Amino acid sequence: MMQRAFNDVHYEANWFPGWAQHGHYNKQPNDDGLSDQDCVEVRRIYPLPASSARLATTFMWNDRDCSTPNYFICERMQNDEPLEDSWIPNCNKTVILSRDQPRTSVSSPGFPRQYPDNANCDIDIIASPGYRIILDFEELVLENEPS
Repeated sequence: MMQRAFNDVHYEANWFPGWAQHGHYNKQPNDDGLSDQDCVEVRRIYPLPASSARLATTFMWNDRDCSTPNYFICERMQNDEPLEDSWIPNCNKTVILSRDQPRTSVSSPGFPRQYPDNANCDIDIIASPGYRIILDFEELVLENEPS
């Protein structure tokens, strides 16, 4: 998760200005203070008044409800405390089983929470010659993929 302070002068000017030909419809930020749009995202597609959407010339800031599922969402803590890292980017590892360590337990990063899209984590399990590797799944949840 990326954290961005709202007083960053460089990014503050890059809010979506709205569609000029429609009276600056959907100008950002547009949170009225009551709709809980306390997070921001960077996007390029913005709705038009007639329930269609169009691509903006570049990516711009948009205020967003923090509970909205999104690939990337930027959030700022109210009390400026640092966020805990919930994702370990280097999650690839090798586990070597031996007489001294005949068992191990592995899980996906952040289990039981979902891991990020496009995560690529490889766990190689190696045993000495003549030994077998037995996998015992306590839980196996396969994600839904778009068709």
